[in-house]
Amino acid sequence: MRLGVNFGDLQTDLRAELRRSSNLGHDLGDVTHLQRAINAEYFRLYDDYDWPHLHRQFTRIPMAAGQRYYDLPTQLDWSRIERVDGWWNGRPHDVDPGIGIEEYAQFDSVGDERSDPVLKFDIRNQAGTPQIEVWPVPASALCSIELTGPIKIEKLVADADVCLLDAEAVILFAAWKLSVDENKRHAEAAAVSRLRQIRARMPDTRRTRIGLGEPNRIPQGRAVVRGS
Repeated sequence: MRLGVNFGDLQTDLRAELRRSSNLGHDLGDVTHLQRAINAEYFRLYDDYDWPHLHRQFTRIPMAAGQRYYDLPTQLDWSRIERVDGWWNGRPHDVDPGIGIEEYAQFDSVGDERSDPVLKFDIRNQAGTPQIEVWPVPASALCSIELTGPIKIEKLVADADVCLLDAEAVILFAAWKLSVDENKRHAEAAAVSRLRQIRARMPDTRRTRIGLGEPNRIPQGRAVVRGS
């Protein structure tokens, strides 16, 4: 893959692909149009496919006794969390998605009923900011959670902003979007071929399903503390 290409070079390459003048002064009104096409295809490709090189295991978040909500890693695309692992007594265990009435009936987070280790999570909007809720509310600071998922991409604005996906795919799909008449079919073929080539060279891109526990990863000796 052609990675690490900046926004300025993407625009230059797209103009060349479209056989337009490389001198921006010849058509300043076209710059915004090109930039919009690049960003549109950049985000579409990011949303439509898994990109293994963007996947991360983020730094573990330490739990605090009595704390229900935690900040998410700033680089994580929280809408595409692949799995959450809990660490307790030096051993990992699955932390499954989904906190609802059944969970609160067992350990009432509002009533400050606590237990170790954390077993479930959900994403909540807290004052306009997404945070991760854990359940049960931790009884101690002996547990931590580790999130796995892709880093998020940001809109390309300045010429120095770096594209995190394959530059050729972004350019070719943007060119397809902007091409007209007889050039459109050629642009489509080139873009699809490039994407197929990249995907064929990638490792298995099937997403890890959250909640597939293993027998030896079930936490033992849970500690329970009722609300104080």
